[in-house]
Amino acid sequence: MASFNGTQIKDTYQGIIKTIDNNTATGTLKELTDGNGNTLGIHLNTAGDLTIEGNNTVDGIIDSAGGNKIGFLFANQAAFPDATTYHGAVAHSHADGKLYFSHSGTWVELALASDIVSSLLVDDVTIENVSGTLSIKDAGVSHDKLSARFKNQGSITPTTGVVDYDCSTGSSFKLSGDITGAHTINITNYKLNQIITVWPLKGDFGVYLTAGTGTGVFNKLSEVDYDGTVDNILQIECVDDQAANPVFFYSVATFAAGATI
Repeated sequence: MASFNGTQIKDTYQGIIKTIDNNTATGTLKELTDGNGNTLGIHLNTAGDLTIEGNNTVDGIIDSAGGNKIGFLFANQAAFPDATTYHGAVAHSHADGKLYFSHSGTWVELALASDIVSSLLVDDVTIENVSGTLSIKDAGVSHDKLSARFKNQGSITPTTGVVDYDCSTGSSFKLSGDITGAHTINITNYKLNQIITVWPLKGDFGVYLTAGTGTGVFNKLSEVDYDGTVDNILQIECVDDQAANPVFFYSVATFAAGATI
């Protein structure tokens, strides 16, 4: 076993670790040096406090308790370490003020409180966040914002045979003239509770109803029959929008211009 007796420590034991002032450790942090007095950037005291000036690489587990303060600051996302190597790490990008965590080989952005809004105005429609559920505030949807199936009018050129009435394109269908032969109104792309209006329906020929890929069930609401010699209005409501055998209720009535009820 080596002995310090009769030797010069600085000459023989240059690799020995000592306090910078060669005195015993105290409650005040002291930097460590080697036998030649080279500072090591490591400071400690008798309370077990430790300060390390340089970078630290830990292969094992860091187990700590108390009010820990660990910075994860990087200049920008480009400066982040490899997300695969450091799976589960967190990193703060100073450039965009965001916090990220690494998962599946990528850095995933965390939302700021300012990103989670209580309400949002989109095209004159206010979307509000109520207990984590997004909804339209006060049913505030103008007519302009409705889907085409609830506001637009389609144009139908009268013809014989089967004619598609695409419910996704409008809520009413206006015929540009009288039908000229047996006319089948084929309801397509219908939705539950949607009502469509067909007008003015005129032409002294048979008018028939079908629905998409199935024949559909059509229930007549009134005793009024179609009168092809005058203008008629036909209204159809979908009460079951299954593809195979949808169910509809409909009514037909004649009409004429006039402001007196």
